Amino acid sequence: MRHFKRRKFMKKLIPIFLAVLCLTACGNEQVKNPDTLSTAVISSSDSVTAKNTLNSLNESTVATLTADKIDASNIGDLSDYDVLYIDKSVVETGGFNASAVEEYVSNGGSVFLDNDVYNVFDKEFIGAEDFVTIDSCPVDMIYPENSDKGIKKIQSLLSDFSMLYRNYADYNDVLVNQNYGVGVIPSTAECVASKDNVGIYTVNQYGNGYVFFTNPLLPNSFSVNNLSPVDTGEYLSATTVGANKLLRDYFAEFVSLKNYGYAVEHVLGSFAKPVASWELHYEDITGIDNGSAEIFEEMCERYGQVPSFTLARNPYIWFRRAESVTYALNNNGQFAMDPYENAYSSGTHFVTAKEWLSLDYDDNTISYFEDSHDYIKRAYPCPTDFNGDGKMDLICGSADGKLYYFEGTGMKSNYELDVATMFTDMDGNQISVGAYSSPTTADIDNDGVDEIITGDENGSIHCFKRSDGMVLDDQGIILETGLTDAMPSIGDLNGDGVLDMAVGSRNGEMRIYYGDMGEYSVLFNAYETVDTGQSWCSPCIADADGDGVNELYAGTFEGYIAKFENNVFNGYIEGNESNYKGNNNLKFGANSVPRFYDIDGDGNKDLVVGSLEYGMAVPIDSDYFPYREKLQKQLDGFKDRGIYVGVHALSNEYADSMHDQRELEYQKNAFESYGLPWIGSGVNQHTWRTSKIGYDTHFDNMSGYDGTYKSQFDAGLYWNSGSQTPNSIAVPEVSAENSIIVPFYLDNGQLMLQPSNTPNGNSEFSAISAKYEVPILFYNHCDYVYREQDSEEEKIKKVDTLVDDYGYNFVQENQLAKMTAAAYNSRVSAKWDNDTLYLSAAAKSEDIPLYDKNYQNSTGVKVIFADGVTVDEFNIDASVVYKKDNCIYTSLDKGVKISKNGENKDINITSVNVPAKISKNDKGATIKFCDGGMMTVEVAGNARTTSKGWETTQQEGKTLFRKYGKAETLKITK
Repeated sequence: MRHFKRRKFMKKLIPIFLAVLCLTACGNEQVKNPDTLSTAVISSSDSVTAKNTLNSLNESTVATLTADKIDASNIGDLSDYDVLYIDKSVVETGGFNASAVEEYVSNGGSVFLDNDVYNVFDKEFIGAEDFVTIDSCPVDMIYPENSDKGIKKIQSLLSDFSMLYRNYADYNDVLVNQNYGVGVIPSTAECVASKDNVGIYTVNQYGNGYVFFTNPLLPNSFSVNNLSPVDTGEYLSATTVGANKLLRDYFAEFVSLKNYGYAVEHVLGSFAKPVASWELHYEDITGIDNGSAEIFEEMCERYGQVPSFTLARNPYIWFRRAESVTYALNNNGQFAMDPYENAYSSGTHFVTAKEWLSLDYDDNTISYFEDSHDYIKRAYPCPTDFNGDGKMDLICGSADGKLYYFEGTGMKSNYELDVATMFTDMDGNQISVGAYSSPTTADIDNDGVDEIITGDENGSIHCFKRSDGMVLDDQGIILETGLTDAMPSIGDLNGDGVLDMAVGSRNGEMRIYYGDMGEYSVLFNAYETVDTGQSWCSPCIADADGDGVNELYAGTFEGYIAKFENNVFNGYIEGNESNYKGNNNLKFGANSVPRFYDIDGDGNKDLVVGSLEYGMAVPIDSDYFPYREKLQKQLDGFKDRGIYVGVHALSNEYADSMHDQRELEYQKNAFESYGLPWIGSGVNQHTWRTSKIGYDTHFDNMSGYDGTYKSQFDAGLYWNSGSQTPNSIAVPEVSAENSIIVPFYLDNGQLMLQPSNTPNGNSEFSAISAKYEVPILFYNHCDYVYREQDSEEEKIKKVDTLVDDYGYNFVQENQLAKMTAAAYNSRVSAKWDNDTLYLSAAAKSEDIPLYDKNYQNSTGVKVIFADGVTVDEFNIDASVVYKKDNCIYTSLDKGVKISKNGENKDINITSVNVPAKISKNDKGATIKFCDGGMMTVEVAGNARTTSKGWETTQQEGKTLFRKYGKAETLKITK
């Protein structure tokens, strides 16, 4: 077991500090001439990996760290730097002066070496007798015992990352086959992590400094870091980004402990306490109807938690697939999907009784993004002016075999129809063909009146003549096709003046029965089979383009509308933008049934489509949203109680920037119609998906990438709290790829967060998140709590256990985001002066999007000391302070001070969960909260309050005060 020596030129004050350590409150005064942990990245001028490293260091968790970039071809004087990060690009850089770096380390500097640079330096510099190729992914490393706390911290990170890495979705197919560089046969180097007696990670003391030699396992570039793709299909892994950042930071901490005797870490929360938040997606229309969000809020309060919601613009019924009829209007020959209603490839809905027209449905099916022939229902529309009033009516077939009649009332916001009435036979019985009715109309007997022709599930074609009103005279079966789910369409297809019949089927077969004129009616005997190339086919004979000649179309299983020329497949009807499958085909629900009819009276035939639609989504600001009053009441209540409601936005992998911008504008309008704030809010992804258009061709941290994230930021949504980044196959809330989640910024300025595995996935993964004290988001669909309270309460209990076990404060998502931004925006200074270490904090900028003065003034840090220091010996003077794991966590609202001398008699506040202005003395304290929702204060020992409405709990030597609602002031006394 080796004990690393301190650098010989370490400040002489540090041994004195270890004997008598003193931190002095410095108010708002800033430390002068602070000790700064200076770092630099040495690389070629155009290195993407160096850019990632520099971005990471500029958002370092090490609070006193600064970072520069040095051109490898002209490195100059290095003596002012504590740590250098040597990028792999120096291998190809002419004029790189490796001996200058070696001299720098010999004189007390330290370097972090990329694996690729092993042959740029002398072996003695790395402490290697030789190098050997690593022939497999080194996730099964061993970690030699080491007494140095900085090295232990690095070892723990490597161990955790290795466990997570082999649980990545593409580990066995892709990652295990990457090139993991070389390892070290040690001479003077010490193995931090090894495999088969080969050093995978090593530290070598070279002169007065240290050389840390790394492996491509970490820092890892085999998945995207900070969204800088290299056009080989990589995807972002939050765990990889976070672990890369922490490895660099932990080595910097190791050096800080050697050079200064202490290290200072940002705590990404208020007043030096890590924070956690719910991320509750509110998107199911039945949940809104039953007030699920309010029920979940009440359940949270039982466990000392507070909810955070994000609201979808198009609530739907989860996993429902329903028979529906929609339309796409004809705009000079171009059919366009209605983007306002088109959440799930629907088109514009027909409306009856102020609701979307829908017939039969299946519940508890599969995801929208999955296709299955197990779900065979479909609405089968026949648009016609049945009553002769000049308005379009609908006769509609369904899986139940009945014939529904909807009388048209005309175009309003959508085309509206009266509620359905049923056709009956001459005896007054509802007409049914057994199952899967498929009506069309045609005058096959030349009496001037159209008959209703319908297929059935068994392949029979039935004919009904109109009698009186809704009474039909059953003419019997006019054709037996033998097809499953016979779907007819009638029209003159070959131009001979006689009606023909196209019949499709559930298995994709289509027949054309060319009509012959019989004595009394058209006869359909001989047929021609059309090779459709489809697995499901519903034909339509129509003159869609108005040229006087009928064409042949067919609806498909996927929801496309196929075109045929001379009975040969000729592509699909296309829209004006891509659908979520990545093509420009108009896409409706599954099992689509197309018809053409001039709905709006402009002389152009519009497209009417029956299908099996997923979700039956309705925009919350639509005239037809059925629960407007209920939702408004819920949102008003949240506003009154200070509960955050953010944006749950919809995109897809193939959405262009115009699509995303338009969707966000729709959502903004919807939010404003309910009085919800927009600018400065956050967003997460409905279905998790984001656009990958342009992703594989843009570099430099997504600069120039007009994707989902940029559209959101430009719309005023300053953080994203949950998304499946382009190319990723990892589901965010249940994946190893989202377990060490250190927030970071995109180049466009948007803050990136991700949900943890609790309460949905692997609890071990979430424990790792908490171990690193990073902000934690608990994703959940709260929609079904109204009917599943027991299971939802179990999730709340899991969250409660994790938060309690790891000492987290509970806040709301918007608060968590602003706390993170404030920490990264905090410049922390530290300075020795007369055996005293002064710490102070100041904002780097007041122009960042998430800047909030109250949050900026409520930051905190974790102070870590060199080996041999015991924090229990010290008194601390700060607004909020506590000790944990031999570290001191302290607020920086007024500066901090640690001393073995004296005694601090002020009340000891150990936790304040959200920003506040704090004043205290030996008798008590006043905490004036600057934000609300849920406010908590924890005090060491017994305390009480006369402030009204505060719940007070005393346990384990502490007193906890809690109150829900808007910001208030708490006064406490000992």
